[in-house]
Amino acid sequence: MLKEKISRILDLQGKELKRLGLYTIVVLVSFAFCLPFIGRGLTSDDQSLLNKKKSVAESVLEAEEQDSLIKLDLQHPLPPQLTEKEEVNQEKPFLTGDKGNSSPISEGQEKVEAEGEVLAVKKQGVQGDVQKTDSLQGKLQEMVWPVKGEVLRPVGICYWQTFGDYRYHDGVDLKGERGTEVQAALPGKIVKVETSKEEAVKVVIDHGGGWQSVYAHLEMSYLKEGQEVQAGEKIGRIGQPGSREVAIGPHLHFTLSKDGKITNPLDYLQ
Repeated sequence: MLKEKISRILDLQGKELKRLGLYTIVVLVSFAFCLPFIGRGLTSDDQSLLNKKKSVAESVLEAEEQDSLIKLDLQHPLPPQLTEKEEVNQEKPFLTGDKGNSSPISEGQEKVEAEGEVLAVKKQGVQGDVQKTDSLQGKLQEMVWPVKGEVLRPVGICYWQTFGDYRYHDGVDLKGERGTEVQAALPGKIVKVETSKEEAVKVVIDHGGGWQSVYAHLEMSYLKEGQEVQAGEKIGRIGQPGSREVAIGPHLHFTLSKDGKITNPLDYLQ
């Protein structure tokens, strides 16, 4: 009985082993048959992946090259393209004369001519100033008295009755009654007419060349700023003096200056 049971068990295990071996063989054969196709699929997938990586790398390199080119263009921009006509004009500059004839001229010649013109203009201006000054110097010798009267105080340090001390006096005081008319000592232009407590009505005349004359302690002015005036022309009349020189009574305070420096008018008045 035992032998029969053992033989039956061995038969069953043998059948199972045979079946398992058969299954194993079938699986191995199937795997061997499918292996080439699986390898091809993996190879194609790897190749496509490599192609994708390569295309991405090429795109990055191309973008970097474009950026570098743009930076170079910004740092060193190319000169604008010129037409044939402009290139010819740049190579051969022409100067057109009154008759329409054109002749080539160099840049150095243009610079020299331009500097010559500037020097000529400056020279003309200097000559004009010299002539203007010379003409005024001649007129200074013909200066007229703004008021015919006694010289109460000259230019320089003198005694001031108003303040009771010695001070610098920048003009000459010419005695005159109230209402006495005052005339321009030299031709020029009225540049200032003002009224103050210290000097009453004051008129300033510009004679050109840096020369100016001042007429103070007037009652009124006949002229306005900007008007031209001739030597001997009436410009106003004497009034009550301002507070600075009220102690000496009605008079004209007359000042002459050159470039802001006081000049003694008695040197020119005859």
